[in-house]
Amino acid sequence: MKQKSFFQLQKVEDSMYDVLLNKEHPLFETHFPDFPILPGSCSTMIIRTAVELERKENYRLRKVNSMKFIHPILPDEIKVLHLSINISNEENRQIRVKTVIKSDEFVHAKGDLIFEVRSND
Repeated sequence: MKQKSFFQLQKVEDSMYDVLLNKEHPLFETHFPDFPILPGSCSTMIIRTAVELERKENYRLRKVNSMKFIHPILPDEIKVLHLSINISNEENRQIRVKTVIKSDEFVHAKGDLIFEVRSND
């Protein structure tokens, strides 16, 4: 795992990824120093990255229909996260992504997000 990246994705099957967190990344020292957790914005970045790998296009987050953070993601305690994404096409080059992030012990987050293809400008 690269030091500069706070996560690594490994595809395990269609629309399913294992997420390995780099607990040594400086991100976790700042959020929060005595109790490091993965910020919610970083969870959406992980989801977007998985979507881009699945679709082989660049996307940006357009809308969050819902995003529930159920249990904190603690990089000191969690070795592997499991990410599932269900992608359906919407209008105007947009896609809808329903997702679940879990570990072996907990469901950490559930989301319903709209992404759109990022233009090349």
